[in-house]
Amino acid sequence: MLDIPNNCKILKLDVGLSYYARYSQIWLKTQPDLFVVAFEPSEECRSHHRQLSNLDRCKIEPLALGNPINNTERTTLYRPNLDMSCSSLLKPKMEMLKGLKNTEKITLTSLDFYMKNRPELLEKFKLIHHLKIDAQGMDLEVIKGGLDTIVNHVVYVTCEPDGYQYEWDRDEKDKSVIENIDPFMESIGFVKVDHENCLDPTYINKKYMDLKDIWINQK
Repeated sequence: MLDIPNNCKILKLDVGLSYYARYSQIWLKTQPDLFVVAFEPSEECRSHHRQLSNLDRCKIEPLALGNPINNTERTTLYRPNLDMSCSSLLKPKMEMLKGLKNTEKITLTSLDFYMKNRPELLEKFKLIHHLKIDAQGMDLEVIKGGLDTIVNHVVYVTCEPDGYQYEWDRDEKDKSVIENIDPFMESIGFVKVDHENCLDPTYINKKYMDLKDIWINQK
């Protein structure tokens, strides 16, 4: 069971912290009543988060999110030479990411499975103000693995359509490119917005339009 400080009133999820956990650090500094659950499967990246992980308002999970059949399956994380922040469940295109440095085995689960096993989160917060996804080509898979959570509890979703950097051997409709993400988000009840504080495509849940002025940031 997660130890959530009593003063925390807001919940955000950060999928893919990268090296410096940039967004989570901004969120936590800006909102003293915020609790963040972050997901970062790369052990090397997590080693850079000691300062962040010591904050009592942030829980870093060593998991990769996706849309697996078995929610505890082990899979391969590819770590390219160009930038370790580009570690992905997809094999990098060598010409774009300068080849492969190494790989590591990680646990793959879904957002829905995780939230069902952490019922204290939604019991306390009810809503997730912002779900930021930077899963290096797997963003749409993360969304599909979290449909129940996202449709019913998430106000804003921001994701990165960068599937072009990685090799893809699955159905093209599941590839994380904007041509797939936009219509899928619309189909589950989200509207794309031009948010002044977000760089990547951002969508608001039609159920929670009355909360459109809550503070989010991915910039």
